[in-house]
Amino acid sequence: FLYNPIELKEFELLRLVPTDIMTENGCMIMADAGLHAWPLICDTTWYSIDYIRLFLKNKKLIIVRYHQLRTQLENALSEGHHL
Repeated sequence: FLYNPIELKEFELLRLVPTDIMTENGCMIMADAGLHAWPLICDTTWYSIDYIRLFLKNKKLIIVRYHQLRTQLENALSEGHHL
């Protein structure tokens, strides 16, 4: 219910791995384009990192390691960057 067949094709074109969790993550990121909220995507497998980089290639995207989380989160919130 989160996505339609056209969005599924967009995911496929952006090389998103076709699993349920990846499709849901992709939907949240695409929905973020029209919202004033930041989705938090936790991906322990790192499969969605390439997709996120492709989708947000024109925006400032910061990939954060666990030990950098607090500092990077504070910076992103104060400066309005994608994290």
